[in-house]
Amino acid sequence: MRKHKGEGCNQYGQGDVSICVLRAKWKQANLVRDNIEPMLFISGACGGVSRKFAAKILRQFRRTDTAIKNLGNPSNKGK
Repeated sequence: MRKHKGEGCNQYGQGDVSICVLRAKWKQANLVRDNIEPMLFISGACGGVSRKFAAKILRQFRRTDTAIKNLGNPSNKGK
């Protein structure tokens, strides 16, 4: 999973899928009070998604990273 922390948002990506979440400090500094949804980018398309859905995608990114790391681990017994 790629992580990029910008001034206004945190961006998480894997392959051609990225999720951008506005940072609380940036929202406070710019007086943004609306509950702005995280943005999901897939290739050239984008749209807002619920926080719950964004959390599930990030969880899957982490699982994929763990699975990739375990492929090269000789002590992995296929848990």
